[in-house]
Amino acid sequence: MKIARRIDRLDQELIEGRVLDRDNPSQRLSLEVLAGFSVLGRCTADLFRKDLSEAGIGDGHCAFSLKLAPFLAQQQIAQIRLKLHESDVFFIPSTPTLAGAEGTKTDVCQDVHCEVESCGCDTTRNASSGQMLDRR
Repeated sequence: MKIARRIDRLDQELIEGRVLDRDNPSQRLSLEVLAGFSVLGRCTADLFRKDLSEAGIGDGHCAFSLKLAPFLAQQQIAQIRLKLHESDVFFIPSTPTLAGAEGTKTDVCQDVHCEVESCGCDTTRNASSGQMLDRR
């Protein structure tokens, strides 16, 4: 499994981005959105985006969008991570978006048991150990 992924937006209203298995790009991946150990929601990365299709990122049907509960505190937003459904693969958004810097886009960082292809992110975090690794 070779995962390509990116978070395009993460704030108190919405989390959206893209994720696909480069080895099987027609497979639609299911995600769980967690804050700490609480599941906030589930979605499938199957939304079409023309820009992804034109860039050759799968068939373009690999985007996701999940509206977050309006009562989430900023502290809970800072704990958000994504998990491939029924797996132990976690993606952890990096700090700039969590801080709420306007206009920032961030890659999702990390994997546990698969080869994860980066979309330009410089930091990887091992979800089991929490260790940060600089890939620059």
